[in-house]
Amino acid sequence: MRIGLVVHPTREVDAEMDALNRWADDGGRELVQVDGGSRSLAERGEVEGCELVLTLGGDGTALTGMELAT
Repeated sequence: MRIGLVVHPTREVDAEMDALNRWADDGGRELVQVDGGSRSLAERGEVEGCELVLTLGGDGTALTGMELAT
């Protein structure tokens, strides 16, 4: 399963990324960052081909994720 990740450009998300990386690794899932400005927390990729889009941030980050997923 390929998962697209949208992250807030400045919010602290280290603990969440640690948990997300463990979950992805345990299940053989691939994480690709599809947005987050210049911040890089995962390998960059395109939203096309992702079966799921996850967001880490606030309202604006969630809205960005929804826009990218449609």
